[in-house]
Formats: sequence, structure tokens, C-alpha cells
Amino acid sequence: MDISTPPNGYSLWNLQAGVNLSKNFGIDFSIRNVFNTSYRDYLNRLRFFSNEMGRNFILTLKYQF
Repeated sequence: MDISTPPNGYSLWNLQAGVNLSKNFGIDFSIRNVFNTSYRDYLNRLRFFSNEMGRNFILTLKYQF
């Protein structure tokens, strides 16, 4: 195991959209790592054992009071 060699380069694409449904209520939807790229972060000490997270879908409901 060579700890000085950095992993290969990569590009990550994220999408995010949101809408306010009323004065106090809104919804956001985001997709992280849209193309499900396999990558390893150079600063992560566990990079020798597994890849970083794949594609994630996140739905956020916001209510301001």
C-alpha cells in the first residue's frame, strides 16, 4: 500500500432546486454526485479501503415560524 500516491482525479456534479409554496413553507430537492462517480478523497484516511458515497437524493422541507 503506497500512502504517498494520490488517487485519480474526478469531477462531481450536483443539482439543486427549490420552491417557496407559501410565505412560511418551502421545499428543496437536491441530487449529489449525479453521475454516480466512484472516487476517493485524498484527505480521507479510509480511502484505501472504500470509495466515497455514491449518488444521494435529498428532500428538504422548510417551515419558518
